[in-house]
Amino acid sequence: MRGLVALVLIVVCADRPEAAAQQGWYVEVGAGLGMESEFKHEGQNLDVLCYPTNPDCPSHTGYHWHYDITAESGSAIHIAVGRRVNRWRFDVTAAQDVRNIEQMFSSITYLGGQAIPPRLDNGVIEMTGAGVGSLYRRSARFNAFYDLVSSNRRLVPYVGGGVGLSQLTATDVYFSNQFSCAPDAICSSSLEFYNILQDADNEAIRLSALGYAGVDYQLTPQVTFGLRFALSHTGKLEDNSTYTIHPLLDLTNTAVFGPFWLHDLVASVRYEFRR
Repeated sequence: MRGLVALVLIVVCADRPEAAAQQGWYVEVGAGLGMESEFKHEGQNLDVLCYPTNPDCPSHTGYHWHYDITAESGSAIHIAVGRRVNRWRFDVTAAQDVRNIEQMFSSITYLGGQAIPPRLDNGVIEMTGAGVGSLYRRSARFNAFYDLVSSNRRLVPYVGGGVGLSQLTATDVYFSNQFSCAPDAICSSSLEFYNILQDADNEAIRLSALGYAGVDYQLTPQVTFGLRFALSHTGKLEDNSTYTIHPLLDLTNTAVFGPFWLHDLVASVRYEFRR
């Protein structure tokens, strides 16, 4: 048994003379798991109206709302072109990760921070719904990696870092507020005037910074299989959008998501044009 263990260690850890050349270009593809993450969503508008469930509201300049977001586990893919120089690797990467979003209401106030009075029991039914579809991040990155042992070994742990630009998209940002009259209640005939509907995508381009830790297993002198953990920080997604339906025509709102601390676990295959 000890002899078998020793043989495995020799095969995995020994230097391989045929891979001594350590310069050349490479291409890499990877796919894996975009892991679960949490962040905030807040927004505001300049809606000065009082609504039927609170018709005598105080004078105000708008509304400010907050949600807690859970980005569920999703997918992550990338393709890279780079160059090895001894233990260093440098590459340019195009990447995308996608996560579905679960949104939970946190709070709403007037824009100045004043509390909103409770809804009146005046026979008006107010039905509110809100949600977000998915978070897409499409990135162009420059990365640098350093092998912690000689890349002539079959099993090579490494660390790295990167910077890049990320296009962030929150899809299907939805809000609906509908008013109707309760059975047997006497209500104003203008309730539908106050209905609100928004269904939009919010987008922004932000800087991303990344840290990596991984391990490569060299299948042949040219072909490497790897497993990589990536932790990234991307700035806030802030965007303005209009309402599909609103009593104040052309009213806009500002939505802010993030900041984002996202982590991925990706398997990759790399082909090196060694010389």
